[in-house]
Amino acid sequence: MKKDLDIAAGDKTGLQRSAEASLAPNNFQVELRGAPRTLNWPRICANCGAAATERIRVRRAFYRFQRWGRGSNSAPGYKTVTADIPFCHACAELHRAEAAKVSTFRRWRSFIFSPVHIATIGFTIIAYKMQLSWSDFQNLGPRGLWIAITPVLALLLAIGLAFWYTRPDRFEPRTEITNACDFSKNVAMEIGSKRHIYSMRNQTFAEAFIAANRDRVWTREDQKRSSWRVLYQGMIFLGALIFARVLMWYFTGK
Repeated sequence: MKKDLDIAAGDKTGLQRSAEASLAPNNFQVELRGAPRTLNWPRICANCGAAATERIRVRRAFYRFQRWGRGSNSAPGYKTVTADIPFCHACAELHRAEAAKVSTFRRWRSFIFSPVHIATIGFTIIAYKMQLSWSDFQNLGPRGLWIAITPVLALLLAIGLAFWYTRPDRFEPRTEITNACDFSKNVAMEIGSKRHIYSMRNQTFAEAFIAANRDRVWTREDQKRSSWRVLYQGMIFLGALIFARVLMWYFTGK
């Protein structure tokens, strides 16, 4: 059963609930303002509670939409959240040994088998079968250059996008050790704000982490104020849209 070390936030948003569901099932949770890199991290191992000797960089990618397959109707853009989490030497070595078990092929296979390569292979076969050469486009002048390079540029763009979309699969693998301190996507709904939920396994680390960032703990009162701010921002945005529409009607009659 999870134990919140902060004052429990009432009436959690759907964003907060979905973020909590994505976290490793550890014993302690807290929600803090600011990005992970701006927080104070105690010199305590997040896994066992011993003195920390190093930090391990953990990166998580949070996709806005489903990546591929049924239900996917948009490009799978994502946001990357990074945290440098403290560990002792023994736990860090365990992490590295476990991460090494993930093969290079496994980390690259999502790019290798990306659907975009269907177009890559098809374009290559067509170009080969047509036996095109630069002389075929020279008679068209400058326009021939654009005709020749446009499909190539489009293909390179598609490959580049596939490489970027699958980039999180090539991050250093997360392990049971690094999951001792898991973190969520940004759960702030206010414009320009950042908040993340942290799930921690070790009580000694959790208490020290909270104490070091006591002024950033998200409380029930903060949750209530945030709800009103989001409402005000929505009203201002709606008012701006209505005002813009009135101006368009006034100057264009449409």
